[in-house]
Amino acid sequence: MKAIVNSPIIINFETNEFLVLDQLLLPFEERYIELKTVDDVYRVIKNMNVRGAPLIGITALIGLYLSQNINKDMEYLQSARPTAVNIFNYFNQLKILLKNSTNIRETIKKFILETIKQEEEKNLKISENGFRLIKDLVKDKNEIKILTHCNTGSIATVGLGTALGIIKYCHKQFLKDGKKIFVWVDETRPYLQGSRLTAWELEKEGIDFKIITDNTAAFVMSKNLVDVICV
Repeated sequence: MKAIVNSPIIINFETNEFLVLDQLLLPFEERYIELKTVDDVYRVIKNMNVRGAPLIGITALIGLYLSQNINKDMEYLQSARPTAVNIFNYFNQLKILLKNSTNIRETIKKFILETIKQEEEKNLKISENGFRLIKDLVKDKNEIKILTHCNTGSIATVGLGTALGIIKYCHKQFLKDGKKIFVWVDETRPYLQGSRLTAWELEKEGIDFKIITDNTAAFVMSKNLVDVICV
């Protein structure tokens, strides 16, 4: 099996190599943290080196794959980020599979791979549906101004992204018709996920953007400088 490699995470079951992008260092440095133990996984979730519910969920599953005590470590990993709903959802689904499992590690491995595939498919579907809606809303415009908040892109998921995935997908589709996207990026205090992470993703995609303070969002809307809000 080839390693799964994308921006926020690297998974290689053949070599037992698991790495996550340290998002606290972005946009100035791109460095990966190796996950060798359950405690490593707990720390990157707790400290917000990894963030975004889908990505947190997949990272937590890697923690279970590395675990020597599944039941104990399920509770331990859930406590790292109690608000990350995907951890709880994935663990509940996995518990059902483990009841009849004769090979726990293999079951967890297969579940991780299936979950990643499902998340990628969901992200793409969200992006396609979002594009269809936005295309109808702005059919008479050559430049589409979109306002977004926080970070909902590839580094929050294991796919294209959700709200930011829509923006990326729209960018590629509108270019075919000679249209362009411009994005207002709320800085998103206090962790600045907008100014640090969303801006970083948009720059990599070649999408025009401007970072604004969170309160400025109301101003640009009042001046009719926003066609679509995508969050």
